[in-house]
Amino acid sequence: MIEKRNIIQPKIKSFRLLFAVFCLSIISILVCAQPSDRRDISSSWEIYSQGHYQSVNTNSLNGINTIYFDIDSKLFKNATLYINSDIKFTMWINGQLVSGGTSLRFNIDSLSRLYSNVMKFGIHSKTGLGSLSTTVDRINNTIATQKLSIRNPDFSKNYLIIASLVLIFFFLGIKNLNSQITLNYFSFFGCFFIKENKEKLLASSNSSGVIILYYIFGALLYGYLFSIIKYNIENSLDFSNREIQSFGDAIIQWGQLSVYFLEAFIVKLVIIFVFSSLFNLKDSVSFQFFNFLRLTLFIAFAIAALCLLVVVPNLQSEYFSHIVPFALFLLIVGTIMVPLKLLSWSNLSYFHLFSYICVSEIIPLIITIKIML
Repeated sequence: MIEKRNIIQPKIKSFRLLFAVFCLSIISILVCAQPSDRRDISSSWEIYSQGHYQSVNTNSLNGINTIYFDIDSKLFKNATLYINSDIKFTMWINGQLVSGGTSLRFNIDSLSRLYSNVMKFGIHSKTGLGSLSTTVDRINNTIATQKLSIRNPDFSKNYLIIASLVLIFFFLGIKNLNSQITLNYFSFFGCFFIKENKEKLLASSNSSGVIILYYIFGALLYGYLFSIIKYNIENSLDFSNREIQSFGDAIIQWGQLSVYFLEAFIVKLVIIFVFSSLFNLKDSVSFQFFNFLRLTLFIAFAIAALCLLVVVPNLQSEYFSHIVPFALFLLIVGTIMVPLKLLSWSNLSYFHLFSYICVSEIIPLIITIKIML
């Protein structure tokens, strides 16, 4: 009976892993199926001249540094305002300075609760507004039948199904190489435990071939999830500006994002390797490699779970903007656990250990937050 139970238990765990990956693909298909209505509101731009507001020709903005426009929140329920420009600008509402930058987005319903139902927007740039664009994106379940959506749900579903199958088969391939190591990588609760089985961690981190394959899988998974986020919130990733309007664009976007994440993973590993040698902490390299990979996989599945929470109630795309900050919060918590785990792995003083954590964990974390937000 004991031997039979030992055989059945790993099969049950493997089934759970496959079921999680399958759910990930279903979640993604549902998430990207939401149509939206994108409307350009530049026709309502005005300038203030000779004591009153007057309309302006958007094709000739030479010499104009400030424009105004009104938005009635009652006409734009469940809508998001996007303001983008190649040049930095400042924005105010009803005479109050709100924000600045080159890419802003606001939930119009939220703004109306802070200011008023009818809001007067002002945008100013010292160097001109030639590249400025103002659009309103509103979720509408009837758009698909009216063919008003700028996105074609057919190509998005094809992309998501094919990409999901690629990820599933890739995962099955590396799982068959070493199923026990796969189970160790997916023991997510261990990310937040101070004490773990040291032999298990070392055994999981010494299979360099499997590690490389899992980093590639992690990069593909992150590229896949962030392509979904970018699909629902345009201009959400400053380091990836490709518009997703066809199946080919989606595949290129996925590849581009995956390469970015893989490069980030490699840089992280190089940083750990170099500074662990300088601080004479070579024994901790394998542990940090394993812990970082496990944490990134956990965050990826947390992102997928958040996507599910967004799409099931059919919430608007604005809620996708909270996914990246939440993922960064999990990364911060996981990073905090690293020095606590390393205390039992090394005999360094607290000062030297803190210095090592600063250069190998905290500084890369700050850079990551700066890039993603």
